Amino acid sequence: MQAGTSSPEPTLRLAGFPEDSPEFSSDVAVQDQVPEHVRAEARKLIAEAEALLESLQQDRQKIRNRLERLGRVDPMQQVRGVSSMDVAIDDAKELIEATISLES
Repeated sequence: MQAGTSSPEPTLRLAGFPEDSPEFSSDVAVQDQVPEHVRAEARKLIAEAEALLESLQQDRQKIRNRLERLGRVDPMQQVRGVSSMDVAIDDAKELIEATISLES
C-alpha cells in the first residue's frame, strides 16, 4: 500500500444490524416470526444444556476431591491456571446465556 492511501474496506460483515441503524428494528421483528414449535425445541435444548452444565459441575467437584485425596494436582490447571473442566463449564454457561438472550 502506498503512503497516503486509505485502508481497504473490511471484507468481513457481521450478521444483523447495529442497534442505532434503522434496519435494526426490522431485524428484531424477525424474532417474533419464529414458529412456536421452534421456540419450544429451543427451550428443550436449553433445559438439556442446563442439565449437562449441572453434571459438569458435579463431575468437576468429584475430580477435585479425588485429586485432593490422592495428593495430586490437575495437570491442566497447573500448566494453564485453569482446569479443562473449568473451561468446559464456562463455555457451557456462555452458550446457555447467549441462547437464552436470543429467546427474549
